[in-house]
Amino acid sequence: VIGHPDASLRGADSEANGVLRSLSRVTQATFAGECQDLHDQRSMCAATPIEDTEWVVVTSVPLSQAFQPSIGALAAMGAALLLVGLATALISWGRLKALVFNPVAALQRGAEAFGRGELDHKIPVYRRDDIGRVAESMNAMAARLQGQRSTIERHAFQLESLYQVSLSLTKRLEVESVLDAVMS
Repeated sequence: VIGHPDASLRGADSEANGVLRSLSRVTQATFAGECQDLHDQRSMCAATPIEDTEWVVVTSVPLSQAFQPSIGALAAMGAALLLVGLATALISWGRLKALVFNPVAALQRGAEAFGRGELDHKIPVYRRDDIGRVAESMNAMAARLQGQRSTIERHAFQLESLYQVSLSLTKRLEVESVLDAVMS
């Protein structure tokens, strides 16, 4: 072993360690994969021969270090996806509220106002789809009901006036019939 971060292993005999012995015998192809390092830790190892020599370059990185950048990147991507998902949900909620919930709530408020007899209430027409057509129909219905109410109130006033006239005539006729009876 020529170079190693642990000074006690520099100059160690590669034949003493089974992993190094196996990797140092790589003669024609590069090896890369999981192995046990000199401290018997799971590591990512690579070995490649140096041409025209009997030397083999062997390197190993503990798995915890090898995957740390990937784990950090995955965590960052996960956080970014979560934020994008949250932003998408908020935007979707706002659009859904504007396109569906607000118009339906306006229809509900209008129906409640009409139910209380507030026929002059106008439901706002937000758009020209089914909900918009329902709002227009309800507004037209309220206008027709308002017209019918005015007609009924006018007829009720006329009937009341006729009743008062007939009552007055009836009283006059009763007085005249009493007088005629007394005179006869």
